[in-house]
Amino acid sequence: MEKVKEQSVDQRRWDQYGLARIEEIKKNPDRYIIYDYPIGDSAVCDEVIKLLKPMRGKTILELGCGRGDFSVWMAKQGAKVTAIDLGQDLIAAARVLCKLNQVDCEFRVQNIIDLPFDSDTFDLVIGISILHHLSETDVSKALRQSRRVLKDSGIVRVLASNSVKFQGIFVYVR
Repeated sequence: MEKVKEQSVDQRRWDQYGLARIEEIKKNPDRYIIYDYPIGDSAVCDEVIKLLKPMRGKTILELGCGRGDFSVWMAKQGAKVTAIDLGQDLIAAARVLCKLNQVDCEFRVQNIIDLPFDSDTFDLVIGISILHHLSETDVSKALRQSRRVLKDSGIVRVLASNSVKFQGIFVYVR
């Protein structure tokens, strides 16, 4: 029960970032036009870009998309992007960002441990710095669900943060 309370408090904190982003976009929309790869870590950037190329026409599921920066960037590269996050206000901010950047992405409020997609749907499932938000049991569930929704030649790539619980890069190929 304590873990549930902790996650709810943490989610409210993240949702506040979504509301703040919507207000920032309203005040200064030009600042939120995405031109460059939106993830600052150059090692992660190089790794992910290698994995994604070529992007045009790939079906990609982003887990824990937050405010949508990475999803919008992938859509601008020609990918068909579906992105999920638990935060309702984060998803609202992602939709505003998507519209501003004139791309199509499907954003959904959804838990990554119970994906509502058919099996064999995506070429790639990607999540960046999301595992530390989950219990070890839920990490296992999320990875099984991610693998289930992959096409036969698909890849799941989850890049972990520098948390004590999960470090490194996990790769699952079907």
